[in-house]
Amino acid sequence: MDKREAVKELYKKAYKNADYAGFEVWENIGQLLDVEVTPSFPNSSVICDWGKCEDIKETVQNEITSLGFSLEYSDHWEYYDGRRNHGRCYVKWQGQHLSREDLFLDKIKELAELLGYDVRSVSKPPYWGIYGNSSDEALNNLVAFSDEVGLVWGTAETEKQNSGYVYFVKFWYLNSMYALFSAHFKSVDLYWKDGYLYADVSIIPNVEKRNGDYCYYYKIRVYHFKHYGMGGMIKLTEESLYLPTVEVTILIPSPPSEGETLMMTLAEVDATTKRESRADSWEGNVPTKPTPTPSPTPTPTPTPTPTPTPTPTPTLTPTPVPCSLKVKVEGEEVTEAGQYETVDIEYENAPADTTLKVISPSYEYVLKRTVSGSGREIFSADEVGTYFIYLQDENCSETKELKVIPPLILSADSPFFVQAEDPDGVLTEEDEWWYSNRSRGDASPRIVMRVRGSSLKFTIKQGTGWNAITVEGSSDLESWEVLYEEGPIEEGGEWVEKKEIEVNIENYDFVRFTLTDGAQTNEWIKLSKKMIVRGKQPLPLCDWLSVKGKITSIDVAKLVLAFNGIEDVGFVVLRKDVEGVAEIYKGGEYDCGW
Repeated sequence: MDKREAVKELYKKAYKNADYAGFEVWENIGQLLDVEVTPSFPNSSVICDWGKCEDIKETVQNEITSLGFSLEYSDHWEYYDGRRNHGRCYVKWQGQHLSREDLFLDKIKELAELLGYDVRSVSKPPYWGIYGNSSDEALNNLVAFSDEVGLVWGTAETEKQNSGYVYFVKFWYLNSMYALFSAHFKSVDLYWKDGYLYADVSIIPNVEKRNGDYCYYYKIRVYHFKHYGMGGMIKLTEESLYLPTVEVTILIPSPPSEGETLMMTLAEVDATTKRESRADSWEGNVPTKPTPTPSPTPTPTPTPTPTPTPTPTPTLTPTPVPCSLKVKVEGEEVTEAGQYETVDIEYENAPADTTLKVISPSYEYVLKRTVSGSGREIFSADEVGTYFIYLQDENCSETKELKVIPPLILSADSPFFVQAEDPDGVLTEEDEWWYSNRSRGDASPRIVMRVRGSSLKFTIKQGTGWNAITVEGSSDLESWEVLYEEGPIEEGGEWVEKKEIEVNIENYDFVRFTLTDGAQTNEWIKLSKKMIVRGKQPLPLCDWLSVKGKITSIDVAKLVLAFNGIEDVGFVVLRKDVEGVAEIYKGGEYDCGW
């Protein structure tokens, strides 16, 4: 079980459980809890409870630690008008606090936007909140959102912004967090119109299944209780909802009589397997048909003669050009970048004294400038996680998020490594490189990897002299297509000691590198083991495992047959896959490459 799965399981155990009532999930306790203490509160998101860990109910302690977490206490002394301890028991994973992404806190903002709330940026973690024209309206909007979803917050703060206010949450209660994964009906309104029965239905989706990472949609079915209490139901109609749509109007054919019972069910559907899981249900009675009221015959009114009104001459007001903000890597606008890549921020039409801010995933300022007009700034994306970029002024508010992904490490024990084809033994695996130094007559070594995404970025390094590289793509390990080829200097190539190369890998599952260096000692070539995959997707085996649930001996047998070419499971099966899934079957773990 990885840490995000463990967090989700912890949320499930704590959901509506009074034994977990004291646990809080902070967006960033160090920046949001306004108390000066020694030692300081952690500058990160945390799960914590007041007081000592040993005071927590023993069954709760056991449930938490059984998921792989540890409970660690820390004093936090306040020296003001005496001495007071704000000590807390922290829930940690391998000795570290959990990130906002690990705690699914980033999904709360996505859900608020999806449900149509006016989400605005604020200057403190979580760097977003819900807007209202007044402080009371902003608070009411935040309360409405949390009530609809089922989340419960502990403390919130308001920030003045332009002509209104933004309310943002400092911490949520742990025993409400599983509501994020509980799709349910938000509202169902039955009504008659022109003799037909309609239902206006809106839902709250499961945040884990609301974006392109998951091929899920929702199905709403409408039933009539023909024999209430006897299990007799007749399906009247069904409707599908594809996110980001969360509302639908359903026409109910052959409606039951007034006062009879309707039932609706909400199911999550896997678009690939069509497998369904029940999420929620609703029951209600058919409303009474409205009685039409006869309209009185109107008395004609004499029409007055209109007096011509002179047409005013319009005054032309110049329309201000809105400010804009773009985030680019190597000249392309992006929402995702690789770790350590250089990021360009381009802004235009910024009013005087506009603030440009870049905040790291650990909530530290990477960049803070007062700017105006148009220009650009750069920074290095050294941290993995989400960077927040703001261009802010009373008349300008632009926000961008940049997801920074860690590099893929193509070592021999990596799930992405398939094989090295090196008949003459000229290929060496170093700490950071694959190194080839052939002699005359030696075959060029090849490295085969499996990967899914939109593009693959890698680095080569070479000695002087005769060197070449070929990169190919395949979907079946049999037929290969050239994606990139660079010949030696003698054939028009250009010698560069170190070079970054990016190739399009869409529609391929495998990439093969052929390293060809000359026969002299100074002629060598290296391929970096660190690679950036843009638009990274799960390997086919990960998809296969995700729909299996519990692995059985039959599943292992199918992979064995597929590995030997006897059965087709829809993707190429490697020996390491068979061995890894067998390990899962025995209760162990296997990194499938996600």
